[in-house]
Amino acid sequence: MSTPSVIKATLNRSAQALLDGDFAMWSRSVMLPFTFVSRSGSKQYEAWDDLRSDFDTFVGLLAEHGVTEIRRNVISIDHVSPTHLIARFSTELLSGSDDIIAPYTSTATLQFRNGAWKAMAIMGAVGAQNWSEFAQNENGKIIPFHAREPKHQRLG
Repeated sequence: MSTPSVIKATLNRSAQALLDGDFAMWSRSVMLPFTFVSRSGSKQYEAWDDLRSDFDTFVGLLAEHGVTEIRRNVISIDHVSPTHLIARFSTELLSGSDDIIAPYTSTATLQFRNGAWKAMAIMGAVGAQNWSEFAQNENGKIIPFHAREPKHQRLG
């Protein structure tokens, strides 16, 4: 299997693990220490318990907003060394056929360890701490992305 196919499969497994709330499956795609960077800041995880807590919070947000599908598509892969790569990918969070938020791009740094590619760090414009604010009105009702007033600008 080619590297893009392997990374796509890894992204798909981690997305399904989020939808299923399966931390054991999700944790097989990351390694400690793990760093997550978003608009709201950066956080480094040294312990699985800390990562589990934030995983559970994110899974709860997905369920709260009715997310039924997470689509991830590989945009590019740059090999840094035989055991390290940088992958850019897009993410769509859907409830039925409606986008919960605008599709966004993330970058992951991965290391090949124990026979699999594992994320060491992910940087994304949207994180669990701030994406839900884009998904609802003042009454907490989910508004499909296409029916909302834009809160950001997409270029290109």
